[in-house]
Amino acid sequence: MIITLKKSIKYDGQEVKELELDLEALTAQDLLDAEAELAAERKTPPIKEFDKSYLAIVGAKAAKVPTDMVKLLGAKDFTNLTMQVQNFLIAEA
Repeated sequence: MIITLKKSIKYDGQEVKELELDLEALTAQDLLDAEAELAAERKTPPIKEFDKSYLAIVGAKAAKVPTDMVKLLGAKDFTNLTMQVQNFLIAEA
C-alpha cells in the first residue's frame, strides 16, 4: 500500500513524498521489536493497538524507514499511517 503524503518531509537530505507500507510482510518479531522500542521510551499503553506511538513504530517497520522519520510526518499523514496500521492489526480475517 502506498501512502502519498499530503505534505512532503525532508529526511536525511532527501525529500519524501510517499511511504510504501508492506503490512502483510510484518512478522511477530517486528511487533515484538515495536513493543521493545515503545518500552525503551518508557511508555506502557493499556492496549497497544490503540496507542499512536506503537502504531507509528509498527508503521515505520512496515515502510522500512526509521521511526524518527515517521515522527516528522504532518498530522494528517501521521494519522493516516497509524489508522492504516491499526485497521490492519485489528481487522477480522
